[in-house]
Amino acid sequence: MTPEEAQMEHDIYSPLRPFHERIEECIQRYRSRRRINPRSVRYFNEYLFLGGVDTSQRQFTGAPTGDDLDNMTVEEIRIATAIDAVHRSRGGACKFYAGEDVNDPASGWTVDFAGVAAGFLSDTLPFMTGYNYYDMAVAIGVVDNFLRYVLHHDVCPEYAQDIRDAIALCERANVDLPRAHGALLQFPGQFNLAAAELFCPGFIPHFRDTHQGFRRPQSFKADVAFKTAVMLVGSAEHARHLIKVQGDLGDVRVVREEERCLEVVEVRRPDEDLRKRFRAIPINGKRGMLAPVGTAVMVPCKIEDGWDDGELARNRPLSTEKQTYLLDSDILFFLQPGMKLRLVACDLNFGASFIKQVLQVLASWYCFPPQSLMRDFRDPQPNDRLAPSAKDPDTGGETLGYYGGDYVWGEPEPLSSSP
Repeated sequence: MTPEEAQMEHDIYSPLRPFHERIEECIQRYRSRRRINPRSVRYFNEYLFLGGVDTSQRQFTGAPTGDDLDNMTVEEIRIATAIDAVHRSRGGACKFYAGEDVNDPASGWTVDFAGVAAGFLSDTLPFMTGYNYYDMAVAIGVVDNFLRYVLHHDVCPEYAQDIRDAIALCERANVDLPRAHGALLQFPGQFNLAAAELFCPGFIPHFRDTHQGFRRPQSFKADVAFKTAVMLVGSAEHARHLIKVQGDLGDVRVVREEERCLEVVEVRRPDEDLRKRFRAIPINGKRGMLAPVGTAVMVPCKIEDGWDDGELARNRPLSTEKQTYLLDSDILFFLQPGMKLRLVACDLNFGASFIKQVLQVLASWYCFPPQSLMRDFRDPQPNDRLAPSAKDPDTGGETLGYYGGDYVWGEPEPLSSSP
C-alpha cells in the first residue's frame, strides 16, 4: 500500500463519517480486492443479507461498458460496479431495515457483529450446506476473513471488541457445529428406540442416512434394553417400580407426549464399571450388544424460530425444574452443557421419561437472525385489475397483475351478445 492509498483509506474510514457509510465502503473495497469464488460469494452474500446489507444485482441502472471502464480509475471502477448497499431510509428496499425513521428520530441501527455471525453460522449455514463439513469450513473462512479485514483496516474501531467476539465465534463454529451434528446423528440411541418401540405403537423412527449415524442393531431386544437401562442408571424410584411389577411392562403407558425445547446443563457419561455391567448382559447368547447408558440433565429454554407463539406463550415464565433423560454414551460423547435441543418427549405413568424424537441439536451460542424472515419478501406492485367479488367472481381483464407474490393472468370477460 502506497502512502497515498493509506491516506485515502484513512479518510474513507474516518470516525467522523457515519458507520453505515464506512461499512458500505469497506464491503465494496473488500469484494473488489478479494478473488472470491462463486461458492464463497453465495455464502458471503447470505451473511451480508442477514446483516441488513443489500447485495442484489442492479436491475435498471445497467453495468458500465468496456468503453466506460477504459476512462475510469480503479476507484471509479469499484464504485461503478459495486452492488452492496446499506439503505439509509425507508425509501430503500422494504426487505431491509432502515436505520433512520423520520417518524422516530431516536431510531437507529443496532450494530452487532457477533450477533450476525452467530445467526449466520448457527441457523443459516447448516441449511445452506446440508452439514457438509467442507462447505461449512469454506463459509466460516469467508466470514472470518472479512471480519479480520474490517479489524485490520480499522474500519470501525468503536466496535473492535464486538468484531473480535465474532471472530471467536467463527473459531468455535469449526468445532461446535460438527459436534452438534454428531449428537443429532446418534439419536435416538438404543434406550430411546427401545422405549419408542414398546410404548409408541405405530411410530416409525427416522434414522438419518449416513454411515456415521445410529442404526438399529440386528440383535436387539427392546424390553431388555429398556429394563437394563432403568435398573442400572434410572432413579431408585423407577427401579423399585420395575422390581415391584417383576419386570412386567404390560401396564406401562405414555401419559403425556409433547414437543420441548431444552438446554443441557450437565452430562454424566457412564464410567468403566457401569460399562462392564452393560456389556455383561447377554442378548441371544452374545455379550457386549447393549450400548452403555448415562444421563443428561436439562432445563426448559426458549429457541427462537420466527414463529409467533402468541402473547400467552410469550409471557409464560420458563420452568427452572431440571429434567433427567437417559441417553446412550455415544450421544453423551457429543453433548456439551449449553447445547439446546428441540425434541419430542414422552412421560410414562410410573414417572420415567424418554425422548421419542429429536428435531434439532443446536450450539450453545445459537441465535435466530430476524432478517431471515424477509428473505423471500418482494415489494408489492400496483395492480389495476379489479379483485373478484361475491357479486362478480369472474371480474378481471387480460392484464398481467401482481397478486400475492405471483404474477397471474386475469380471466377474460365473456363477450356480451346483442339481443
